[in-house]
Order: sequence, then structure tokens, then C-alpha cells
Amino acid sequence: MKTTRKSMPAAERRAMSVQAVLQLAAGQNPADITTESVAKKMGLTQAALFRHFPTKDELWQEVLQWATTELFYAVEKAASAASSPLDALERIFQTHVAFVADHPGVPRMIFAELQNPEGSESRKIVRDMLVRYSSLLTEIIAEGKKPGEIDPSVDARSAATMFIGTLQGQVIQAMIAGESLMLPEHASIQFKLFRRVLECRNSSDS
Repeated sequence: MKTTRKSMPAAERRAMSVQAVLQLAAGQNPADITTESVAKKMGLTQAALFRHFPTKDELWQEVLQWATTELFYAVEKAASAASSPLDALERIFQTHVAFVADHPGVPRMIFAELQNPEGSESRKIVRDMLVRYSSLLTEIIAEGKKPGEIDPSVDARSAATMFIGTLQGQVIQAMIAGESLMLPEHASIQFKLFRRVLECRNSSDS
């Protein structure tokens, strides 16, 4: 029997709600998105949406939980398939920008939530993911220093911060220019520059 929207399982409808918010966020300021517009996007009434998310905050938390979980899972998976620490970093970089290109609403939601007051649940979700992401990068960079693949003088934590900052800057520029689909191509150039920072110190000091 064909499943209609009215008979759709709760988990499936919640997942649809997340995607509806992200689709709207791809083209407008997340702060301007209303539960009414989300319900309309889904072909539902606000009352039907509120049965799953009694408040807008709860819906936003669900969206950010999905986005941060999926993004971190993707970069962890990319890193696990790498042949070396530098390969892992490149795979993470490319995977991240590919994820953003596929889900342009995600960075808009994340950047919007980082502007919220400290202590909000949505901001905590984003912050926790960034902490885990930074820790993963720091561990990979530190591991790369052991066999000399990465210059021993490189500070792993600072390099991880630079990695994330480079990604964020690239994403913001793409968002401003409306060129999210060009992110993978630009990211390849950006990573080559970042890689040189990690590799070239020994040769420059000799």
C-alpha cells in the first residue's frame, strides 16, 4: 500500500522536516524561516508539524543534530580510508566541501546558530561537533609528525584551527558568491596551500 503523508511514520516525517528546513536555509537567512514556511514546504499544516516539534527551537535542534552528525560521520569515514595522515587530511577537506556543496543549507544553519547566545542547546550541538572535529584533526596531524610526513615543528592544535578556518573561509566566500557547486574545485587549490604549510618547513630551514 502506498504511504501517504498523513500515514507516514513519525521518524520519516521528522527526517522530512529536517530536509525541508535545510532546503529553505539554502536560499534564505535561517532566522527568517518560520514553522509555517516549513510546514508549507512539506505540504502539511502547522498543527501537523507541531505534533512532532512543539517548538521551533526543537526543530532547529533536530536539524543541527542531523547536520553535525552526518558531517562528522562523513569526515571520520573519509579519514579511516586514508593511506597516510596527509591523505586523511585531504580526504577530510574534500569530503567536507562535497557535503556542503550537496547541502548548502547546512553552513547557513551552523553559522546562524554560532551567533546565538552562549548556553542555547542548538549552539551547544554545533560547539560539541567543532570540538570533536578539531580533536580528530589534531590527532591526525600529531600522528603525521611521528614518521616525518608532517614537519615536527608544526603545532598540531594550531594547524587544526587553520584547517577549519580555511574551510570556513572557503565556504563563506562560496555562499556570498552563490558558487557552492564550485567548492570542490576551489578546495583542491586551498588544500595544496595548506599542505605546503605542513610539509615545507624542513626544506626552508636547511
